[in-house]
Amino acid sequence: MANSKLIDDHYQGEAQLLTQGAEENLLKLKQMRGTLTEADAARWQSICEEYRRRQEAGGDEETGVKVVRQLGLIGEHMQQLAQQLASGLDNRKEKTPDLERPWANCHVPWRLA
Repeated sequence: MANSKLIDDHYQGEAQLLTQGAEENLLKLKQMRGTLTEADAARWQSICEEYRRRQEAGGDEETGVKVVRQLGLIGEHMQQLAQQLASGLDNRKEKTPDLERPWANCHVPWRLA
């Protein structure tokens, strides 16, 4: 138990010197040692969710790089959509309406007399 307190004090002192990632490191240590409180576990879960969200958005890249990449992806999807629409329009059969019998192309379950 004394060793555990000594390690905790050491990491607490190191965390005060290191600003970036200090909280995460202390929580990860508690998780590995099985000493997370409910509040610590909730905070650790929040940090992990934020990390996953940032990774999906492009990690630690600069904001400008992220925006450019997202715009590129949007452009690619727009091109794919335009190609699908164009091929759909090309494949569509043009029917000229029968003006003598306007109901001839109606698809209703009953027949008009």
